[in-house]
Amino acid sequence: MNFILRKDPKELILSRLDKECLRTNVNIPIRSLKMFLTKKLMYQEEGIMNDNIQIYILSDKKNIVALDNSITLGEIQDDFWDTADDELILYYRLMLDESNRMDTSSRFE
Repeated sequence: MNFILRKDPKELILSRLDKECLRTNVNIPIRSLKMFLTKKLMYQEEGIMNDNIQIYILSDKKNIVALDNSITLGEIQDDFWDTADDELILYYRLMLDESNRMDTSSRFE
């Protein structure tokens, strides 16, 4: 499946991917995308671990919906992405503070 993996516009520490448009199997879990980001952006040396990265999508009302590590891209496409005409866009950001790790109250502007 094709999808876009984009840096959160407010993210200051993590870098942007050179190529946001990705293609992979629908059975890939979010955990694997976090591992990909950590390796691709070479943050392992700086102590940024997979668990420090949050991947989310935006709801219809532009609310952040944090994605669990075990959910697959296919499940995201089936459960959250009902617009067949648009590509699935996933956002990533650094979450160092445990209290903000699963923050779903934020609004994306």
